[in-house]
Amino acid sequence: MVLAIVVYRAIKAIVPWVIRAIAGIFWSMMVAASSIFVGIPPSLDRIATTWQTRAFIAGFPTEFDRPLYYTLYVFAAITVIFGWILLAYLTMGLLHLIL
Repeated sequence: MVLAIVVYRAIKAIVPWVIRAIAGIFWSMMVAASSIFVGIPPSLDRIATTWQTRAFIAGFPTEFDRPLYYTLYVFAAITVIFGWILLAYLTMGLLHLIL
């Protein structure tokens, strides 16, 4: 009985993190796919600006707006590259299943 309660609490604590990780992976793949059609620099600019606005709303000091923007721009580029890698991996996995 005690083991069942411990397992239940562990699952209850881990499931939200797993769901967020999966949502983050799908978000990264969607950003990568949309950057192909919209263009890489405009999509990176849009992502960095959105993240910068969220940081300012959360209380980040505004005197660091330029370094924060360029740091977030690099993180957005890493996110897009990560999404491309995930899309390529998913495509190859699906092709392997089909063929």
